[in-house]
Amino acid sequence: MLVRECFDDAVRWSSARGREDATAMRRGDRFRVGDLVRAVEAEKGRKARPFDLKVTELPVAGAVGWRVSKRHVVVSRALREDAAGYRQWLAPVIRELA
Repeated sequence: MLVRECFDDAVRWSSARGREDATAMRRGDRFRVGDLVRAVEAEKGRKARPFDLKVTELPVAGAVGWRVSKRHVVVSRALREDAAGYRQWLAPVIRELA
């Protein structure tokens, strides 16, 4: 029942985030995980091993993140929008996977 009641709001929220993300990427505002992978490669002195990482963004308060599993993290929008904070939070995950 809750899903049915909140579905339209969730669709609107998701659509708005997609538009915001596209705009940020065009402007170059969004932190790029690939840049972090290249930095980790430079630290390690080798190419990164192939890996998959699922990043799920949730509309929760604060700049927070959780590691759900080895290859899945959940982050708040505020953390993703804080390029330096997101990079610092995500770097250990990338180092381990790479």
